[in-house]
Amino acid sequence: MTTKIDWIARAFAVCALTTVLPGASFAQDGYENLVLERSEAAAPAAPATGARPSAYAPTSREQNLGISDSSTAADGSIVVRNAKVEIPKGEGYEALISANGQGLLDELRLYDDNYDLSEELRALSEHIAGEIAAEQSQTTPSGSNETGSKGPEQNVDPEQARRAAVEGVEKQFALLGRLGVAEKTESERPKLQRGMLVKKGQYLGRLQDDELKQEFVVALQELLVARKEADKTLEIDVAIAAAQVAKASYQRADTLNRSMPGSVSKEEIDEKYYDWIRASKSIEKARYDWEVNKEKVKVSLARANATMVQIRNRKLRSPMDGFIDEIFQNEGQWVREGDQILRILRLDKVQVTGTIDAEKYAPEDVDGKTVVVSVKRPGAEPVELQGKIVYVRQIVESGHYYFYADVDNQMIHNDETGKDYWILNPGSLVTITIKTN
Repeated sequence: MTTKIDWIARAFAVCALTTVLPGASFAQDGYENLVLERSEAAAPAAPATGARPSAYAPTSREQNLGISDSSTAADGSIVVRNAKVEIPKGEGYEALISANGQGLLDELRLYDDNYDLSEELRALSEHIAGEIAAEQSQTTPSGSNETGSKGPEQNVDPEQARRAAVEGVEKQFALLGRLGVAEKTESERPKLQRGMLVKKGQYLGRLQDDELKQEFVVALQELLVARKEADKTLEIDVAIAAAQVAKASYQRADTLNRSMPGSVSKEEIDEKYYDWIRASKSIEKARYDWEVNKEKVKVSLARANATMVQIRNRKLRSPMDGFIDEIFQNEGQWVREGDQILRILRLDKVQVTGTIDAEKYAPEDVDGKTVVVSVKRPGAEPVELQGKIVYVRQIVESGHYYFYADVDNQMIHNDETGKDYWILNPGSLVTITIKTN
């Protein structure tokens, strides 16, 4: 009974405190401290009047806006502390590589710098050419060949036919694009890792493209067939010969009927005349079909080109020199169009952003000036790098305006890890000295 009364009294005490301190918030921890009669940790003391708050614990509106501390040195230079290192915007220093289509992420591997995608297609074309040559060597009738030579003992040499077919395919590839150097096998290509250096245009992986390669095979076969059809003028020659025979037959019948009236009926003369006209029109049709076949070559070539473009789009290519900062997907994952796969950064040049008191310095006082960026490194002497202010913002915020300086970054080598590291890192704070004189 005594315990219950004690708990009721403590509950009334809590209600009384809530009434007395309406602005207080009693969370679960605070309630337990009150009930269990524990003392809470003392709140941190407020900074003294006039004391500058820490740069790492912003409490004022100016610090939330990223206002730097600027002062004038003895030589007239402007010293700006707590300037921030950033990646330049809109200058090709950061790139997100996304999927151009939907499919399986087949590989994320680093290709040779001189790798040419067309080499894969060349291998396909040679394979197709070999199959076509083998088929032709088996189906060519004994005693004849395409060159017109005769003799029952003569047969087509499969190797010669294969070389001829390969040459034919390579002629088509001359239209599709220049071929390059063969790629390394998959086992010789390293997997992508964060921090790996890449070059502009270098292939970094691919989405699955087996189906597109089969479409390219079909397009290439159609191209070869269309080329043969376009080179063939046999139908025109046959139509011309038929028209000449029909014309001669009509003229003989007409001449005979003129010399011996009634020897040839009028109906027969009309039929022979009709045969002549129809044969003449066949020439026009044969020529029309020949022109259509030439256009089919262009269509087949365009289809092969379009398929090649799709295969090329399945490859992931670096848009700039830099290093791999993030890998968002892994090999074997299914990606949709637009999914981010890689993030590449370029840090050979960075921007340092700071603010200057608008009441002390005008924008024209600092725009285009040379700067010296001082970087503090743990356990080592500060490093100074040169740069130049490239932009001064004309908008004043909280009595300050922003400036942006381009700085050439440098790398240092660590013998222990065997790696190179950039001195200026985006997000770090540095001191920048603006040379006004």
